Amino acid sequence: MPGLRLAHVRACGLGALAFAFLASCGLEDPTFQLTTGSITVQSDPPGAAISWRGSDIGLCTPATLNLLQPGDHTIKVALPGYAAQPESLVVSVAVADTTLASFALTPIPGSLAVTSTPAGARVVLDGADTGQLTPATLTGLAWGEHEVRVALAGYAATPESLLVTIAADATAHADFALAPIALPATKLVLLEGFSNVNCEPGCRLLNALLHDLMAKEGYGSDRLLLIKYATNWPAAQDPHYLANVADNVARLNYYLSYFEAAGWGIPLLIADGAQVFPADFDTEEKLRAVIDPLFAQQPGLAIRVESSCAGLVVDATITLAPEIDLDLSEYSLNAALVRNPIEYETAPGSTGETVFHDIMRDFTTVLASGPVLTAGTPLVETVALARPEVDLNWPVADLYVIAFLQRNDASHAILQAGSDLPAPAKSLSTLATDRVLPTSPISLGGSTP
Repeated sequence: MPGLRLAHVRACGLGALAFAFLASCGLEDPTFQLTTGSITVQSDPPGAAISWRGSDIGLCTPATLNLLQPGDHTIKVALPGYAAQPESLVVSVAVADTTLASFALTPIPGSLAVTSTPAGARVVLDGADTGQLTPATLTGLAWGEHEVRVALAGYAATPESLLVTIAADATAHADFALAPIALPATKLVLLEGFSNVNCEPGCRLLNALLHDLMAKEGYGSDRLLLIKYATNWPAAQDPHYLANVADNVARLNYYLSYFEAAGWGIPLLIADGAQVFPADFDTEEKLRAVIDPLFAQQPGLAIRVESSCAGLVVDATITLAPEIDLDLSEYSLNAALVRNPIEYETAPGSTGETVFHDIMRDFTTVLASGPVLTAGTPLVETVALARPEVDLNWPVADLYVIAFLQRNDASHAILQAGSDLPAPAKSLSTLATDRVLPTSPISLGGSTP
């Protein structure tokens, strides 16, 4: 039988291999002459199946292929879950020589597809934020078990976490359902201030202190709001007072007892309806000591405000969203149109200020007595606010609406407030306790102090 035949038996991992070579050329040579070579195949890690000239020969690394004819032989190895480097080797066999064929096996990583309903949740793998949002596919993952979580502000995930098994060159899946978390409504604190363009240095420094505070984290428009009213002393021609005399006087009369107690001095600052200035305030820390406890209150409802402007009219929609049953019959619902900032080319008063913040332009009582609200059933009210003609050419973006519920008794307590625009960043952080007293009697809509 002419030619060369290779027979083999696979026993991979057991170290057993049988090669039987039968040769026939018609006559048996009485002498033996070696005419073949060998290839030793190894891999790291071992145990890879060996392919010779495109065929699996039933051997696993490490193994030696003997009695190979001289010339080039193509060798490959394969181990599930691993990639071979190089993919194949062309090995030149020489007579009576053994050639080494060596392969490095690298684990093939797996991947993980993470989804959530709704989407947009952060993906956390093995306790580390991946920086990806659902839906996301994480690649290059090591084999084995991994813990995956998702996180979205205001939502709870079901399940809370999942253990997934990552296999080589395969994609595992993790899906989460997100449900809104019922959180208590955030309390917004409302500050109201009275000042004048000739009030110095107290008004100027208090203005700087307030706006510096409101620019800091935790004191933005989601927690702290401000409405500034103007008096007609010491400058009777204060432009903010003259822009809306009726509403400025009305709010001054509303807090008349506070002015009387303060000796008619300005600046006057009120927090959630309670007088807090004039007092021993000369640092931000002292002001925060008054405001911070107010944040901890639980109002039981949120106030949402949306507004649009056409010409001199600002239309506002105010939504009271109760979390619990509330009797608001002792509260009025008020709305103020606020401009921020108001800028002048030259200072309108003696303080030297050319930029003024959070100035009231219009004020109205939407409901003199509130309704009884049922938890989960919102109340929607609409109101039209007017801006002065002088505001007509000013940017609409500088106007926003503040709505608030205020108790109809001597406490003047404010239950909750809301607004439709954020307050801008402010600067400076010092305050003097100097106050400006009226130098002559003033007319307050029929009232004389």
